[in-house]
Amino acid sequence: MLQNRQRRARLFLSSLALLLVLVLLAACGNKNEGGEEPGEQTAPGDVVASYEGGSVTKAEFDKFIDTVSFFNAQFASVRDLPEFQEYILQQMVALELMYGQAGEESKEGADEEVNKQLEDIRTILTAQGGENAFEEQLETFGITEEDIRSYIQKSFVVMTDLESKVTDEEIQAYYDDLNEQNVLDVVTVSHVLIALKNQDGSDLRTKEEALERANEVKEKLDGGADFGEIAKQYSDDGGSKDNGGTYENEVLGQSMWVPEFKQAAQELPIDTISEPIETQHGYHIMKVSARNPQPLDEVREPIRDTIASEKIAQFISEELSNYNFETFLPQPEPTPEESPEGTPEDGSENTPQEEGDGEGEGEGEQPPAS
Repeated sequence: MLQNRQRRARLFLSSLALLLVLVLLAACGNKNEGGEEPGEQTAPGDVVASYEGGSVTKAEFDKFIDTVSFFNAQFASVRDLPEFQEYILQQMVALELMYGQAGEESKEGADEEVNKQLEDIRTILTAQGGENAFEEQLETFGITEEDIRSYIQKSFVVMTDLESKVTDEEIQAYYDDLNEQNVLDVVTVSHVLIALKNQDGSDLRTKEEALERANEVKEKLDGGADFGEIAKQYSDDGGSKDNGGTYENEVLGQSMWVPEFKQAAQELPIDTISEPIETQHGYHIMKVSARNPQPLDEVREPIRDTIASEKIAQFISEELSNYNFETFLPQPEPTPEESPEGTPEDGSENTPQEEGDGEGEGEGEQPPAS
């Protein structure tokens, strides 16, 4: 959101963004229709968490949520969920402890970095909402510029300190693991899509007709026809047909291709014409002309950032308890339909409906076809 110069501050928020998805899923499974009843109210001065050498009051906790919500407004919509509050407290205390442990060299240049990031924030918000957009955004969340400054500074210092401790051996191991999963592969792949639907969603052809046409394409290519010419003639992918059906130098781990297409791009032997590959969009005839891993030097810094970010979660799960960390959040009152133990009054068991097994996912992914 806020340019590359804000990379480190944003990274401390990344684990919160992942958490948001988990919390929303948990809420869908646990929340009764109509929502949860609020539990005992907490006063601003009440302590909601304690740890060795410090504590967090309700007012401080609310201020932290408001501050991180400034960067991601979605957090505000789940701020009252117990799961979210518990983890936010862990993040808040972890940030405070890790900031206190950071070396002085990690704090050098922090003020300058904060000023740059605040300038970027102002510039972006002004472009989006006018001259007073930054101040209006602060007012919306009930925070001050100093709250934002403090959060960015602590995040910058913590991430800088963590990055300085990432070893070359850790980076190499992480790189090797990613290579084993082929997510760093850069591929150049050409395809001809025989679609089932028009761009407006109307039926174009049946599956049987699409497969017959795909086999016709396969036969022509096996017979030596030029792939680019065949793509222009047959392909229904408007995004690639005019350049030979080719997607050049795509990073597999970053692509938004549907799973079947991505798997073929990962596994198809080089310069081999595939059999028709079925996806939700129709049938693809594919050819991979190049597939090579990104060199380590090109991904060294992103890997360093990722490892540093993961160390935050590691600190929370493995070390936070060593500081006698405790939370004292109020628990929601049970709904009238449930006993205090969570069992319905009629004694029957609540059996949650089984979730899907993940097959058929990918609706949010963009297909190679445009």
